Amino acid sequence: MSKNPRKLLKKHGLSPKKPWGQNFLVDDYMVGRIVNELGATPDDHVVEYGAGTGALTFHLIEQAGHVYAIERDRDLVAVLEEELSAPNITIMAADAARFSLKDLDYDGKLLVIGNLPYNITAPILFNLHEQRHLFKKAILMVQKEVADRIAAQPTDGKDYSILSILFGAYFQVRQAIFVSRKYFYPKPRVDSVIISLEPFEEPRVAIDDEDLFRRTVKMAFAQRRKTLSNNLRRGFEEFEKAEITEILEQLSLHPQQRGETLTIEQFAALSNLLGEKLAALHKDTSE
Repeated sequence: MSKNPRKLLKKHGLSPKKPWGQNFLVDDYMVGRIVNELGATPDDHVVEYGAGTGALTFHLIEQAGHVYAIERDRDLVAVLEEELSAPNITIMAADAARFSLKDLDYDGKLLVIGNLPYNITAPILFNLHEQRHLFKKAILMVQKEVADRIAAQPTDGKDYSILSILFGAYFQVRQAIFVSRKYFYPKPRVDSVIISLEPFEEPRVAIDDEDLFRRTVKMAFAQRRKTLSNNLRRGFEEFEKAEITEILEQLSLHPQQRGETLTIEQFAALSNLLGEKLAALHKDTSE
């Protein structure tokens, strides 16, 4: 049984599908490092996103109690079903960007691992963000640019983004392994990074309303060249411009600041205060 993606694809008469963003990890040493970073034990159930030809899966089934191999390419699903025969694997044809961890027959906290296709990285990340209470750790390969954004701080300029804030508020984020483009077939144009995401039991800052927190962050970054005041005014039409200014000044924020200058703590305080003002506004209109 070959574990080499090139040989397996050739054996099954397949080739990488460029529109699907398929780049297969072909270096055995790097595969081993990534699997070891996850640290699965026989007590763990592991979800693998984008199982591909099974480069990681071959190793995972030797370590974990059970592996759910998720792959949306049905040609590759057929490869996995033929090449992998183990009692502790479930191969599933599904789109990771829409996959619900609740559908798995397992009540404990999962481990998640995956080589994410570059063209659907963001949807998968946000899908996992919403399901963070269902897993204890995720080891994900993303392009270096995305890894830099997730781990960025306000001092990091354009890298600091919605991803930085939403993941920084809810996860312990770590860039674990740099993965050169030379380790892939076909070779992509960019390098990759393995990121480690471990959900906090509670957000690292006090957030009264998670939906409003996300809304506030997204509005603040809606147009990066616009001031915080202007972006919030467009995103929260319930308030007049003077009211937005008053809210910002109450938090010692300048209306001319831009969203990328605020820390996670400041965004939490801003969304909490906006929530209080919205609640008071709705109460006044209902009376």
